Amino acid sequence: MKLILATANFCGPCQLLKRKISDEKLEVEMVEMESNMDLFKKYNVKAVPRLLVIENDELKESIQGMEDIIKKIKEHATH
Repeated sequence: MKLILATANFCGPCQLLKRKISDEKLEVEMVEMESNMDLFKKYNVKAVPRLLVIENDELKESIQGMEDIIKKIKEHATH
């Protein structure tokens, strides 16, 4: 299972979330819209921040909301 955090440079909540992830030393792949529009199109990401849970190149879950995103990343780290 792979976690990808979809963000954008212009998104204030994205910047706050990225700082929180860094401060808590959580590990997640971060992809900014400006640098990887193909990924956003592939997984139909319309709003950021959004955590994509990918398994075998298939979207299993799409999570929105800072607290829910942090919770899922922490859960993933303990497995």
